[in-house]
Amino acid sequence: MGILEKNGVSVDVIRAVDHQIAPGVYPDMTEHGVERDVWTEIYKKVLASDILVNG
Repeated sequence: MGILEKNGVSVDVIRAVDHQIAPGVYPDMTEHGVERDVWTEIYKKVLASDILVNG
């Protein structure tokens, strides 16, 4: 990531393990009985990105 940042690229690191992402197939699992689901917030960042590296 250092190379990207040195060239002026904005980098966000999102580790799924650090967030409460509910299992399921709906965009917002809170509408289906799950207490908390932050996927909708993360998904907005994914859609706004030009480059996505998933590892």
